[in-house]
Amino acid sequence: MRQLRILLERMMRDQVRRRRMPEEFGGLPIMVSTAGGLRYFFKPICQIDPDLLSAARMLIRKGDTVWDIGANIGLFTVAAAGLAGSKGRVVAFEPDTSLVALLRRTASLQPSEAAELLIIPAGMAG
Repeated sequence: MRQLRILLERMMRDQVRRRRMPEEFGGLPIMVSTAGGLRYFFKPICQIDPDLLSAARMLIRKGDTVWDIGANIGLFTVAAAGLAGSKGRVVAFEPDTSLVALLRRTASLQPSEAAELLIIPAGMAG
């Protein structure tokens, strides 16, 4: 089963799909691919990483500046943009160039009600 999943992810890697965040995060658009896993294509967005979305709900307020280190597909990035609103800012760091391109596509779709998204194509280390 694991090998089948890996094969499907590789075969579908170049496919991109536009999805929407749950309304509590502003219903913002997010571009997804299987680079983050098949779940981004097939699961409801709220079920992909409920703990991550719960953390966003608990921590982010209107006007906040948020850093997303290792943004991946941008689930937390876009959730933060919806919660921080137009006076907020989200800085997303991601070293994978294909994911950076996807994040930039997502950023270009955001309405003025969402926080500004700044995509930094770099990894972070401590």
